[in-house]
Amino acid sequence: MVGLAAPERGLGRVKGRPNDPKRRRRGTGHRRQAGDAIPVALVPQPESNVPEPPDDLPDEAKLMWIAVVEELQPRGLRPGDLFGIEAMVVAAYRHRQARRKIDELGILVKGLTGPMVNPLIRMERDEAATFLRWAEQFGITLSSRIRMGLLQLAGETMAQSLERTLQEE
Repeated sequence: MVGLAAPERGLGRVKGRPNDPKRRRRGTGHRRQAGDAIPVALVPQPESNVPEPPDDLPDEAKLMWIAVVEELQPRGLRPGDLFGIEAMVVAAYRHRQARRKIDELGILVKGLTGPMVNPLIRMERDEAATFLRWAEQFGITLSSRIRMGLLQLAGETMAQSLERTLQEE
């Protein structure tokens, strides 16, 4: 049944190119094959000068900046990446600020017509989502590192990475 079009299977119209069994042999697919070159951005680079955090970042955000830059530097950090890193650490900093204020004020706050859900909850959620989007782009989350193959590139298995992380805590 391989290669049947979707309407024949009763699934309706399917988007995309129809299945071509010879495509893999020709090497015209978009999937990396064994032996393909690794993209330059994923090749570990020798450690050089770590960029300083921007002066206008709060002290807590500067600590986050340093942690992120030190992790990304061996992977080939480029000057254009610094803007994304700044946006990511600012999102993390604002998320923490919102969380602290929510802890202080509570989930319900006084509104014009009575108690209402604290508007900072939306800000906390939005900043967390922004941080996670940037973290995925930079390969900071576990799932993105697995997808990018950085664990294997570093010669480290997922179990070793998890064990090292647990020992640090």
